[in-house]
Amino acid sequence: MYSGRLYSILFAAVLLGDGVAAGATLQAAAGCAPSPVAGTGNVFYIDPVNGSAGGDGSQAHPWNSLAAINGSILYSNAAWQLPGCNNNSSCTSGPLLSTQVYTYTDPVSQNTVTSVNPNAPIKPGDTILLMSGTYGNVSINGVSNPFFITIAAAPGQTPILNSLQLDGSANWVVQGLIFRALANGYAPFIDISGNSNTGAGHDIIIDGNNLASQDNVDTWSQSDWVAYGRFVAIQADGGDLSSTYEKCIAITNNTIKNVRWGIALSANNILADSNMIDNFGDDAVDFAGSNLIMSHNTITNNHDIGDSNHNDAMQGQAGRGVAGTVYSNITINGNIVVAKTNPSLAFPGGLQGIDAFDMDWSNLTVINNVVVTNAYHGISFYSVHGGLIANNTVLASTNTGTWIGVFDKSHQGSSSDNVIVRNNIVSNLDTDSAASTITFDHNLVATQIAWWANGQAQWLTAPGTYGNQNVIDPNGLSTVFKLYNNSTSSYDLHLLAGSLAVGTGNPVAPLDMFGYMRPAPVDLGAYELVGPTTMAASTLTGSQPTTNSATNTTSAATNVSSSSPKKRKLSFFQSLLRLIGL
Repeated sequence: MYSGRLYSILFAAVLLGDGVAAGATLQAAAGCAPSPVAGTGNVFYIDPVNGSAGGDGSQAHPWNSLAAINGSILYSNAAWQLPGCNNNSSCTSGPLLSTQVYTYTDPVSQNTVTSVNPNAPIKPGDTILLMSGTYGNVSINGVSNPFFITIAAAPGQTPILNSLQLDGSANWVVQGLIFRALANGYAPFIDISGNSNTGAGHDIIIDGNNLASQDNVDTWSQSDWVAYGRFVAIQADGGDLSSTYEKCIAITNNTIKNVRWGIALSANNILADSNMIDNFGDDAVDFAGSNLIMSHNTITNNHDIGDSNHNDAMQGQAGRGVAGTVYSNITINGNIVVAKTNPSLAFPGGLQGIDAFDMDWSNLTVINNVVVTNAYHGISFYSVHGGLIANNTVLASTNTGTWIGVFDKSHQGSSSDNVIVRNNIVSNLDTDSAASTITFDHNLVATQIAWWANGQAQWLTAPGTYGNQNVIDPNGLSTVFKLYNNSTSSYDLHLLAGSLAVGTGNPVAPLDMFGYMRPAPVDLGAYELVGPTTMAASTLTGSQPTTNSATNTTSAATNVSSSSPKKRKLSFFQSLLRLIGL
């Protein structure tokens, strides 16, 4: 299953002050890494309240506009002028970015010239720190750096943006910013895109930001959600039919609340890790691309806002629907999805879990996820060609028979084949495919198994063991977990000792959600009873999640761990390297 994986993402960071990243490297698939060209490492400041256009970018004399860094500003330092300018009025102003292409009049030839200014102050490798204040809508388009430039909140500061567009730009880090604005048509808060006009973009890191339409939406009606909810929080769009104009994007540790759509991944080579998406109106994560890792995200509290959308926590999309498209190398690992952790949720809807109803999917890995929801589709995929769906815990939060299902054909795709469904704990187990290469083994089921055997469809409901150690629990999973209470939306899905889920798994199992080997005998579901994850696994309860801005973990909804986020991530990436043989 893993031998063909040609995908890894590695991070390294140099920290400034209170955890602001001064530099970072991103590597995703062959050919995506930026050239290791280090810049000066200078730090510049922008302060919309106390800064000025004539500042020098120092902490004592900051600039006053982030939007102006790639515009035109009168250079306060003659050393920033174009080579050979010598204070000629035709070239004493320009962008602050040395990688921004712009048009000016050459002082010698008097010809109109389009180029960069290598003497401009902000260079690849530098950091731009933002002080508290409002920054409005910012666009950085067509700016490709050979090494990362970082835009981050200065320590202890709260810079607020309406939106940020990175179109056809490369090697940018955006970290620790606040985004607040109501709907602006279909515009996202952060738009990462590329097209034939602005060019391809790549190597973008969006980390640790806080995004919400507004802080509190308790009084919103359904029509208010539709009218005012920001349409998308973060969008990465490849820009063409094959999603080739944008790639190598990391969306990590962000907090997203009170929006309609959370994250839209419509490009290749993307990591979405450790994001929290809470109180949303439509879908949390939509994806259409290849070489994707979606891991350790927490998705809670979905609303039915009356717009006729069938809501999904994580949905594979058609993208632009190109006939014959096969999305390959998709890993969905260690995510937590709970349709409702707030018993007082205003408009609770039917939230489908992790699924794909369109296109073809090759080399699909769905492991270690927790899904508690009120729709049939808990984990459901169609047109899968080579897949592993293992060690997930998928439960119904109502009387709906939530299932793990591998089905025959998507809307555009061909029949599923070569899929293993193993070591899961699930309300129902389902397939409509008679393919002999779809195998189910060592799954624990609450209510029903629906599958094919000897060419015949079977619907099995009586407690017992079927096929290769697939068990319908006589107690309906009521004695498996520490806490599974739908009436109060309270869940602690660690296993109880002595339950049918303990020590009954197929030993050919994936690493656990934190990258540890599962000790023998292997347990079923997302959490091991014994082993490193006993201390580091998540706990779900019925209270509203709160966020720690420093670590972006959530109490109540996820309560993650005695192991720090850094240790957890490191073990996860180490596990990926082991899986691909590095």
